[in-house]
Amino acid sequence: MTEPHRPGIRRDLHEVIDDLESRVRRLEQHLELTSPADILTLTGSEPVSVSTTPTSPTDRTGLESRIGEYGLAWIGSAVLLLGIMFSMAYLQSQGSSLLSSLLGFAVVTGLHRIARRWEESVPHLFRVSMISALLLLWYTILRLHFFTESPLIPDTFIGPGLLVAATGYQFWFSLRHEARIQIILALIMGIASALLIDAGWLTLLLITGLAFIAVFNAERQKWPGLVMAAIPLVYTGHLVWLLGNPIAGHGLELRPDGSFGLIFLFLYAILFVRPAYTNPPESSVDLPSITLIIFNCLGFVSLATLSVIAHFPAQYAAVALLGTAFYLAISINLWMRTRLQFAPAMYAGFGFMTLTISIYGFTGIPDAFFWLSLQGLLVVSLALWFRSKILVIGNILIFSTIMLSYLLVSSSSDAVNFSFALVSLASARIMNWQQERLTLRTELMRNLYLLIAFGFMLYAVQQAVPGQMVSLAWTVTAATYFVMSLILRNIKYRAMAIGTMLATVGYLFLIDLARLDPIVRVAAFLFLGVIALSVSMYYTRFRQNHGREEESELIQDP
Repeated sequence: MTEPHRPGIRRDLHEVIDDLESRVRRLEQHLELTSPADILTLTGSEPVSVSTTPTSPTDRTGLESRIGEYGLAWIGSAVLLLGIMFSMAYLQSQGSSLLSSLLGFAVVTGLHRIARRWEESVPHLFRVSMISALLLLWYTILRLHFFTESPLIPDTFIGPGLLVAATGYQFWFSLRHEARIQIILALIMGIASALLIDAGWLTLLLITGLAFIAVFNAERQKWPGLVMAAIPLVYTGHLVWLLGNPIAGHGLELRPDGSFGLIFLFLYAILFVRPAYTNPPESSVDLPSITLIIFNCLGFVSLATLSVIAHFPAQYAAVALLGTAFYLAISINLWMRTRLQFAPAMYAGFGFMTLTISIYGFTGIPDAFFWLSLQGLLVVSLALWFRSKILVIGNILIFSTIMLSYLLVSSSSDAVNFSFALVSLASARIMNWQQERLTLRTELMRNLYLLIAFGFMLYAVQQAVPGQMVSLAWTVTAATYFVMSLILRNIKYRAMAIGTMLATVGYLFLIDLARLDPIVRVAAFLFLGVIALSVSMYYTRFRQNHGREEESELIQDP
């Protein structure tokens, strides 16, 4: 049953609403709130905007549009291109080589004309069509001479010449339109063409020319990615050639007649150094620049190693020395012309790596370790010139590795033992002398060298003197360290002296006490005791005469 209408209730509601509105108005006047923004500021809330604009259908279908517009264009062109190639291969298998070639050239002409119509109106279809046309042109010319028993152009000069011309045309077109994908495709097809021509030194000369084109245009277009793509492609092309060129139908084996290939490896490496000279200094330590240097060095070293194995196995030390001179020359020239930090250090590092191989080849074990230890001084000297912390850190890692290798695989040699100890001392001293030039803010590297020197000096002396004289010899070593600390005013050598004395005490009680001749035992104890008391008296008089303040000044390195 419907409730009867009561107008009194409506009047009561209107009165309540009017009363609430008047109260709110009085509150706003009291708080001096004149706009909704003032109320939001008082409450700390942010205004909420409600958009009344409907969602665009383009936003909802953006991905779909891109797939339909660009993705299907690439897929369609690839499928069409494969279909034409299969048709050409079928016609050629049926003995219609001329008709197969005419079909290819006709499709190329059609694609080219269609692409020209789309150049302004539909740029992405223009690019896709031109890539398809250029690929098909290269394939059609390829089938005129290669991969067929009855070629239309049997001449060994005209057929390869047309293939090179097709690659050159693709480079010209790609560079003219600054089409980066097509430039890389042209580079790939150019290297493949050079390998298919299979003309010995001419093949490598063509690959070198492609490397030059890549480096030149990367500099002109400010596109380092082109060199990053060219380096693995060029070195891979040379590797295929060195392995007998199976692309041209030969067996997979190291080429016995390719000794001249080593010259081209040096040419590649020189060309790919060029970006280090032209890139701005701020980009010298970015990932692309670092990757470029590593790819160039690894490609050269790897293929040079294979070439030496195949053609110069007895002269590998001389070739490694040539590589050392090559890399150090690049490193020094790069430093003198650019003052970069990373690139010269990297090339110098690879130079010293090849120097290690050369030293081993010329001298053999254990004599090689003597010269390898002296190599550390050369690295430190170059690091001083380059102001390179990278070389210093790399050198101590390599130096430690060489030292451990010596202890593990070689018989003891007094010359090598003392060379490791003295080179470590000299390196630490040089780094201390020129620490500002090396911009070293920590003493870790110097302390590591001194630690190596401390341990190896004990080992060298122990190996060099008769067993009964070890304690006396170590005591003399401790005295020498102490004298060095006075001359150089460096507390670290005093610490080495104290450490040597403690080692001598331990050796004297644990080993010499039971086996030494009584006279030698007495002499050892007396000599060690005198040296220890002398050092103690020095510290006592030092504190009395100069005080703690002057001692703290001596602690600092000069």
